[in-house]
Amino acid sequence: VGSLGCFCGDFITLGPQKPWVVSFLQRGKLRRRPPPSTCKMMQNNESSSSNNIRLSATSMSPVADFLKETKQAVLSARLDGQSNGSSPHLVLGNPAGDADSIISAICLAYVDSKIGNKGEQPSIPIVSIPWEDLKSLRPESTFLLTNCAGIDDHLEDLIAIDQTDFLPSRATLTLVDHNHHFLPSSGTSSTQHQQEWTVTEIVDHHLDENEHLDTCPHGPHRNIAFEDSQALVASTCTLIVERFYALVMEGETSAQKLVPPSLAILLLGVILLDSINMLPQAGKGTPRDGDAIQKLLSDTDWTQIPLPDEILDNKKNHNTPDPTKLFECLQAQKFSPKFWKGLTAMQGIKMDYKSFLIPSDASATSSSSSSLFGISTILLDMETFWRKDNVLQTMAQFIAENNLKMLGLMFTYMQKAEDGQDSEKPCRQLALASTDRDELERLVAFLMDDGSDIVNLQLSKQDEVSEEKVMMKDSISTLYVIQMDQHNSAASRKQVAPAIMGFWKDQSHSWGERSEL
Repeated sequence: VGSLGCFCGDFITLGPQKPWVVSFLQRGKLRRRPPPSTCKMMQNNESSSSNNIRLSATSMSPVADFLKETKQAVLSARLDGQSNGSSPHLVLGNPAGDADSIISAICLAYVDSKIGNKGEQPSIPIVSIPWEDLKSLRPESTFLLTNCAGIDDHLEDLIAIDQTDFLPSRATLTLVDHNHHFLPSSGTSSTQHQQEWTVTEIVDHHLDENEHLDTCPHGPHRNIAFEDSQALVASTCTLIVERFYALVMEGETSAQKLVPPSLAILLLGVILLDSINMLPQAGKGTPRDGDAIQKLLSDTDWTQIPLPDEILDNKKNHNTPDPTKLFECLQAQKFSPKFWKGLTAMQGIKMDYKSFLIPSDASATSSSSSSLFGISTILLDMETFWRKDNVLQTMAQFIAENNLKMLGLMFTYMQKAEDGQDSEKPCRQLALASTDRDELERLVAFLMDDGSDIVNLQLSKQDEVSEEKVMMKDSISTLYVIQMDQHNSAASRKQVAPAIMGFWKDQSHSWGERSEL
């Protein structure tokens, strides 16, 4: 397929630089995916227009075949110049591109295409990080895809966010593992391709930022499992399992041994990873995650897929995966000290980074016109990361390049538990950096106020705010940094980001009151 692949539509030839450019017809109406409550098992209508993109007749083929079929259908439709007049529908995870974002996008597209909307255009999963990052910087995701789900020969069939020849300029969009799709101000070709992507569905477990309400209002198309500062599920993949069973029951089909094994192993692996194997002291897993895990294990015919020996349950036959072995294998890939120590400071910051919009009124409290803050999750202890070359310079550069008011680094690592057994517990640390000392100190005070309405992160300062002089390209920049231990290890970025957002909302309210005086 190579770089020729594009979505269907009218095409023209512009010369040797870009032989195929596809522009989508403007007449297509926005098309929402049917929610589980209304979605019916549709029969393939042979009398439908031959211009529709279609998958093979095998409704529950392996995920690898689905990816191959989807990409081939996309290319075939483009080459034939076919269009049914509607925009393609994409499924996209958050920009950090962790396992939950990548796998949930693939699995939701599969479930919706194979069960939810038979006879219609397939949903197209988009990997939310550049292609090279997927191959080299996501070991736990590639292990699941290639070693477990049998996608080793079909990894090239995935479409990544930087593969602009495959990205439509106009599309409807389901967001998974996040609920706010906003474009960075980088002006890249990938950003330009997303200008007319319209969010029509959200499947997520983070604080609802109340964006896209005009095209995705509160209701069945906005499935956000988050209440009272807590995620109701540890993983978006749990929501995909629930979606699968809702669609199956809607179709009045028995669920016994129904889950395709390649789908099951992908979902199972990510739920175990995100819930930390349902470890109670981790405080991540919920009953809904536990139910999803048990259904996947019991309703899958594991004899139909070859799994790696290191994740199999030796006490059972039939190739059944052992949840603990699978979790430990993925955890070892994700937390590999050799892998993380080999990254540069910039790679470590970019590895699992998310940016957040600050309430517009709050930006008035500072002379800076910036309206973003960012948080990176780094799977090392702070001391080890700080020993990397040019850490402070890299942080200052990242803040400047991304126009951030503040950058947070959340350090997560495993430490031997004090229970006398051979077990580990998750530990967290938090570093905050800003070019505004006063604002940083007020933020820290806000986060450490036990009487506030935000989640108690149980922070303790390692030291006071430090002033760092950093050599930039043409000048010396001043960066203010504070390092803290976070004793509430259950509070992940899902809780820390809303807490920080709460600071600026509080500042916005205070600013409004001062303006009225």
